[in-house]
Amino acid sequence: MILAFDGSPIDGSAYIYVVDLAQDSPSWLDSLVSAWATYGLGLFAVLIASADSATTRGDDAVRDQLDAVRDQVRERHAPQDPGRRGRSRPA
Repeated sequence: MILAFDGSPIDGSAYIYVVDLAQDSPSWLDSLVSAWATYGLGLFAVLIASADSATTRGDDAVRDQLDAVRDQVRERHAPQDPGRRGRSRPA
């Protein structure tokens, strides 16, 4: 293992503490957290499906908003020319 990626000296004890705490938690709490996570994933799936159906239905307002978000993500994560530090790339 590359030592640069080993964060155990920094947060190893905190990780062990959290894992031990989770193992000692009562079963009702585990069930509650599991249900909450399942609910969140289900809600996320419904929202993604509704956004997808809105764009394929031809709802131009929704499509324009999603295109704007996509363009912002592309601009933010686009590789920059090393000679142009700090400035975004031209479109």
